[in-house]
Amino acid sequence: MKKIILYCDKIILCGLILLAFILPFVFHTAALITIGLLIPFAAWIVKLIAEKGKGINVTPLFLPILFWGGIILISSLNSINPQYSFHEFRGEYLKQILLFLLIVNNIKEDYKYRYLIYALLLGCFFVSIYTIFGYFSGTAAWKPWFPRATGTYGSKCRMAMYFVFIVPLVFSICLNTSKKLLRYTCLALFLLSSFSLVLTFTRGAWIVCAVMILILAFRKSKKAGFSVSIFTLIIFALLLTFSIQVRTRVSRTIDFSRGLDKILSSRITLWKNSFEVIKDYPLLGAGYGPNIFNYLAKDYNLTTKANFLPPTPSKQQQPDAHNFYIQIMIETGIIGLLIFLYFLFVFFRYSFNFLNRIDKNREFLFTTVLIIFGILFFGFTGYFYENRNALFFWLFISLAASVVKNKTREEIIG
Repeated sequence: MKKIILYCDKIILCGLILLAFILPFVFHTAALITIGLLIPFAAWIVKLIAEKGKGINVTPLFLPILFWGGIILISSLNSINPQYSFHEFRGEYLKQILLFLLIVNNIKEDYKYRYLIYALLLGCFFVSIYTIFGYFSGTAAWKPWFPRATGTYGSKCRMAMYFVFIVPLVFSICLNTSKKLLRYTCLALFLLSSFSLVLTFTRGAWIVCAVMILILAFRKSKKAGFSVSIFTLIIFALLLTFSIQVRTRVSRTIDFSRGLDKILSSRITLWKNSFEVIKDYPLLGAGYGPNIFNYLAKDYNLTTKANFLPPTPSKQQQPDAHNFYIQIMIETGIIGLLIFLYFLFVFFRYSFNFLNRIDKNREFLFTTVLIIFGILFFGFTGYFYENRNALFFWLFISLAASVVKNKTREEIIG
């Protein structure tokens, strides 16, 4: 039995390492994502049978997660396109919860956390290289007006959201590790990934990422905080001086004579029209899944004016509400939003209650919680909760919950 449990542990770890590495490579990797979840799940079932069910960890997050799944199921039954919503329930929600269960119940030893983090870092390296190469070669760039890096996601905004998850983690490891080789490696990766983020020209991601980095630096020490602040200002000044794209992006952002709606790329108009959907589907929403937004687009004029730089088309249909919380209400109604906010409340309370009680990995836990908070703040002007970035969201939720539950004995990033 011990050999079976040992082999199952190795299979679960290898599957999750594969998943962590391959996750940001969106195209032609769906089968690998499935393998990275289903094979570890099968191994976990065998392990549970061998352990006679003793290896199940229960956390306070389970009940809110079940409530969230329940409202998704009910919303799918009430959907304007039930077939699509049930497909999303199986393809998205179940994957996210499976990832949570696998990590919380199987990633308990310090070396397992490290292997997952190293897989994330290695993936970030290749993604950053591809993003930079794609931008300058034009093979992975969005360019109606000027080039913006789309990287491995094929989308400038989704690519930027990925870096919001990863850049603060890389920076935190660089600050807190005692291993020189790892520190310098992470410093190089931080500069590389930050440059990739800049090339997406996504303002919200810039701001959220910069704020998180400053918080981590000042948490380390005042000296580190002021040093990073000065370095950031210098880099920003150089970008303003030598990059016409950055200068144009910034100048049009602070040009309040254009009106707030134009500064926010017609988001306010889009949000107003989105609330018309919520009025018609108030309690349970129009159906789970981001593409529900596209089904409603013509009836509710869910478009924005493309007025950043001429020449432009008169309108652009949007794939989502550009607001995470409005999008949740469109999909699952006010009840769905309240349940998701309840889940977030339980998560943050659970994490912060233990933040000052655990002896080890306090900085790692703080970093993961900060990243979740940052991406949720970014959600006020963008939508991240779909496909790969939704899995990243649950990956970081799972890592934080696992660290709290298992109270590791060694520093993961020390």
